[in-house]
Amino acid sequence: MMFEFLENSVPITSQQWSEDTVPLVSISCITYNHENFIRDAIEGFLMQKTTFPVEILVHDDASTDKTASIVREYEEQYPHLIKPIYQTENQYSKRDGSIDRIQRGRARGKYVALCEGDDYWTDPLKLQKQVDFLENNPDYGLVHTNFVINNTKTGKKQINNGHFLSDHSLEEYLVGNFHIATLTTCFRKDLLDKIDFSYLEQNFRMGDHPMWIEMMRISRFKYFSETPATYNLRENSASRPVDTKNKIIFQKNIWEVRLYFAGKYQYNKLVDVIKNNIFYYDSLLLLTQRKFGKSICLFISSKTNKISYIIQYLKFFIYYLFVNN
Repeated sequence: MMFEFLENSVPITSQQWSEDTVPLVSISCITYNHENFIRDAIEGFLMQKTTFPVEILVHDDASTDKTASIVREYEEQYPHLIKPIYQTENQYSKRDGSIDRIQRGRARGKYVALCEGDDYWTDPLKLQKQVDFLENNPDYGLVHTNFVINNTKTGKKQINNGHFLSDHSLEEYLVGNFHIATLTTCFRKDLLDKIDFSYLEQNFRMGDHPMWIEMMRISRFKYFSETPATYNLRENSASRPVDTKNKIIFQKNIWEVRLYFAGKYQYNKLVDVIKNNIFYYDSLLLLTQRKFGKSICLFISSKTNKISYIIQYLKFFIYYLFVNN
């Protein structure tokens, strides 16, 4: 398929393409009860300056607040860009991967960029930089970046200091402390036609994490250290928890996903390492329940020799023993 390009990057809101022009990039935005955030997300899409056509696919999952009405405002103003779906029944609660299938099925672009409705982009050249790299490096399938974390409770913003995946093997990823932030990703759509989505039957809480693992088996990932996006850290969110206990549960769930794939693709030598990490997070959960004896036994059985883990455990132990009474 032939795609059209402009000579210079211009705002997508001022681009003029014929009705039958196929977008090079499909922006996929899933939103639910994001009335306080969705404007920032959509504005981040609309600020993009590109040499290529873009479509913005918003999926409102039967929001009960004003999210849908806000999306409609933008749809009326930019009908050539914003292509929404307004569900009347919540799809996520079905736990059957229906949202992913819907969004995959209607994306027409050669590339897909993801950003949920409670996050937002801040660099108008985010897409242009990522697409330029992928166009010039056909052996890479996905580009991702660093990002800024915004604590919506305190208003504090900071650059994420995690470890990011770039040119690492799947084996390294399964036992490493690497991170791929969904809101920063841009990848080749044809990867979605090549990977196995049977993991959806497992009902993992983090849908994108297993998708990255499947993609990593067949493609290379590139990491850029810049921060073109902001991740909103919110209370009462399973995927971005603020409180300590839910953070621990979230990290444990990540290792449970890795254990599933280690078994699925017969990385047998990694199974014990992954299980030990699960034991470690279970030991932290026991501390939050003030079950110190059981926690110590489980921590020892995790056989962790990571200094960072040991220090973190000691801090938690002291906190729940002496401070949080």
